[in-house]
Amino acid sequence: MKTLRLNLRRFNLNDFANMRELEANPDVMCNSPHRFPLPDEKIQERLQAMIDNEASRAPLGIWAAELADGSDFVGWLMLLQRDLPFVELGFMIVQRHWGQGYTAEACQRLIHLALVELNYPGLSAVTDAKNTQSIRVLEKSGFAFVKQYSQLDKVLQKEVLLNLYELTRDSYQSLHR
Repeated sequence: MKTLRLNLRRFNLNDFANMRELEANPDVMCNSPHRFPLPDEKIQERLQAMIDNEASRAPLGIWAAELADGSDFVGWLMLLQRDLPFVELGFMIVQRHWGQGYTAEACQRLIHLALVELNYPGLSAVTDAKNTQSIRVLEKSGFAFVKQYSQLDKVLQKEVLLNLYELTRDSYQSLHR
């Protein structure tokens, strides 16, 4: 899949260094479910699992985002079936590409895929209540805040506040008429 500035493609084993740039960075990982940087072995396991599970997730899945000329890794985006009202949209972007609009651009492509091409009724997204960057991307992408709730964080071993956002096909279509 393509956007104006990005290519979205499936992951392969050559993406280890790309995933390491994301998952070994404490500033990136602090808002992820893992909370802390991952060791190389865990990153390799996660990459392998991501690749192994792609066929069973289709047409949903996880995509690597890179600049359109293929010169630089930007991050990943996902559409996955989770225990949420709708398919979940998620993303993780390398720190050097924060604030450049790539996330919202790639999200728009996946939103169109899910709500128009695949005709899903809606999308859900969950983020830490303190993650203002992700909240901004979701709101810019048309998601509406649904609720804030507390959940036990298995890594931190304490309750954390999460925000649930949703974007329905009907609201998306009314925005794009």
